[in-house]
Amino acid sequence: MMKKEWVELNQCGFFPGEDESEDHFYSRVEKEKKIYKAWNERLRNRVQTTDWEEANRYCFRLLGVTCEEILPFYANHKLHLWQGAQTVICDAEEGKELLSSCQAIQVPSLLDIPHDLMLCFLQLRQGFKKGSYLKIYTLKEVLSHEIVHASRRSLDQAIFEEFFAYRTSRYFWRKFFGPFFKEPQEAMLFCITLLCFGISALTAQFFDHPRLYLMLQAVPLVLCCYFFSRLLYRHVQFFCCRKVLEKILSNPSDALAVMLRMTDYEITLFARKTKSSAKHLIQQWMKNNFRWQWISAVYKSFLSEEER
Repeated sequence: MMKKEWVELNQCGFFPGEDESEDHFYSRVEKEKKIYKAWNERLRNRVQTTDWEEANRYCFRLLGVTCEEILPFYANHKLHLWQGAQTVICDAEEGKELLSSCQAIQVPSLLDIPHDLMLCFLQLRQGFKKGSYLKIYTLKEVLSHEIVHASRRSLDQAIFEEFFAYRTSRYFWRKFFGPFFKEPQEAMLFCITLLCFGISALTAQFFDHPRLYLMLQAVPLVLCCYFFSRLLYRHVQFFCCRKVLEKILSNPSDALAVMLRMTDYEITLFARKTKSSAKHLIQQWMKNNFRWQWISAVYKSFLSEEER
């Protein structure tokens, strides 16, 4: 029998982590809710309620998740030049330091928060108060993007993180090319190689080092080919996993929502599975994995009426 409490928590962005036990999950949720209630009223420069609720409704329609009990605020503190926003996942000490540095909150105490509890905040550039940033990203799109990151905070996965986040974009080209870089460091590396290439092109006539010049020319091309090949490969895995889930689920439109709650390893594994082998694997996981018991109960997913 499905637990009503599970459905409500699931919709609010609370679901178990990779190997999280039921007791630890309920303890974590209780502590996160306590922090939200204590700090929410003291939050300054917060995102307007109407904008926040609209982005949450959009994410719920698309991925079956909201993050209404996460603190969203405006601050430019420590944002890189190319960052319009960021989801900050940190411990209690770092969270207090961040909010104090951003002058986003007057934190009275740490409320006896355990050091092993990770906090989550959404930080947006001040420019989004006008509704968009650099006339490129809208506030709704960025909020939706960061809500997805915040919802997966308990999983701590990197490979498909941006694939889910960019699903919220209304533009196909952003959905496709958005996950081109997996981490900010990759974007930095690529920009540095392009800069070196530009410098070498401008100074080539003054130096007689043809081999070095050719190497500097080749590096950006090699990196671009690698990133693009990886992007295509991951898109194929993402697509194949979704198709397998659509065949298993009683409601195929829940496939993306279920994938959001899966680990990177599980997504890549399902991409290679048939319908029957995937169902068998899930039934095995359901025996001793609380997260898969949760997914199956919430989405009434993986058993036919005859098998239930």
